[in-house]
Amino acid sequence: MRLSLIRVQLISVLCSWALFIIIIILYFSNSTWSHDKAKKDGVFLMYDTLSSITPDKREEALAKIQDNFGIPFSIETSSQVESLWNIDVGTNTVTHHRVSFNKHVYVLTFLDSSQVLVAGPINPAFPGRTFYPHKVGVFPLGGVIGFLGILFFSLLNAFLIESSFRKIEQVNQAILEGDLSTRIDEKTPFMKEYAVRFNEMAMRIEQLIQEKDELIQAVSHEFGSPLSRIRLHLSLIHQPNDGKKQRLHDIAEELDRLDELMIELMDYVQPPQVNTQAFDPIHIIKESAELALLDLNKIELNFEIQHHSNTHFQIIADPKLFQRVMDNLIRNAVEHTNKQLVVEIVDNQEHIGIFVHDDGIGIPKEHRDKVFEPFFRLKSDGTGLGLAIVHRIVEKHTGLLYIDTSFLGGAVVQVFWQKG
Repeated sequence: MRLSLIRVQLISVLCSWALFIIIIILYFSNSTWSHDKAKKDGVFLMYDTLSSITPDKREEALAKIQDNFGIPFSIETSSQVESLWNIDVGTNTVTHHRVSFNKHVYVLTFLDSSQVLVAGPINPAFPGRTFYPHKVGVFPLGGVIGFLGILFFSLLNAFLIESSFRKIEQVNQAILEGDLSTRIDEKTPFMKEYAVRFNEMAMRIEQLIQEKDELIQAVSHEFGSPLSRIRLHLSLIHQPNDGKKQRLHDIAEELDRLDELMIELMDYVQPPQVNTQAFDPIHIIKESAELALLDLNKIELNFEIQHHSNTHFQIIADPKLFQRVMDNLIRNAVEHTNKQLVVEIVDNQEHIGIFVHDDGIGIPKEHRDKVFEPFFRLKSDGTGLGLAIVHRIVEKHTGLLYIDTSFLGGAVVQVFWQKG
């Protein structure tokens, strides 16, 4: 990419200069010394002045007044002119002739002698022997300055692009060598948008690798504990006077725990497939609450759904994933509540908020963000992946998830879903 851009710059410079040269050649080759131009250059004024002077004094008079004109004059004979430029003056008083690619002359015959006045040879684009800006014209001078500017600007661009790509290569090399914190300076010439996108990508890669490393460490720890206990039970199972049945029961429990952990882990690492549709969430909320109360043997708890609007509403979500979220949040609330469990539904026009309240001890502020991290626990049992999975599902739905203090005194988990 870098070489391609530099090649484009160099090719554009070469093409510009080639075009400039062609234009200059065409300009000079097509420039003519017209009668009007010759008149403005003083050719006919010089002729009229010298015509009033006798032939023997014309050369002396020309030498005196020559410097007042911007073009060269000379007095020759008709034969000299013919031999120099093969011009047949004949009976013509004024003869214009192109003597070379870009040189022109005017030959004016004096009627009283064989003398002729030769004006030139000159290039009509630069008529004077002396540099006269007002006679040079805008195109030659402006063209030279313009194309020199193009050359300078193109070379400067090529240099800046080259230096910018060198900086990017250095960052790429640093990342390849393992320094994922390296970033491109977003003030790099011509590369601001690219640098912003690259830095976002590098930051995301660094975050993913860091999460992967943390997950590997956590998984190793989580699997290590039950495997160590299973190994201990197996080593003691054949000892005399030892409860073999209890050992086998403990091994089965540890295997169940490993199985549960594996299922939760697979649910966490595999991104959920989201198939959204609009539906009424009330039935799922009631079903999740009834299941949690029955499973945890807390039927006596006071469960209530508070809906602050009498209008019918729907949310847009994947029903199965929504049920997974409700099962987890309501089960956690039932485990920690003492007497009352409330699911509050709030309609804020754009989103539907479903808030799960309990009257337990609550969640300390310093732990409210950490509970969504894998394997973080506030209690000894469980896999520590439930709320991490909930967080991932809500993110997939572009929803919002918060933890706060409930009006019941415990914790409230607030989930905002897109309104149907």
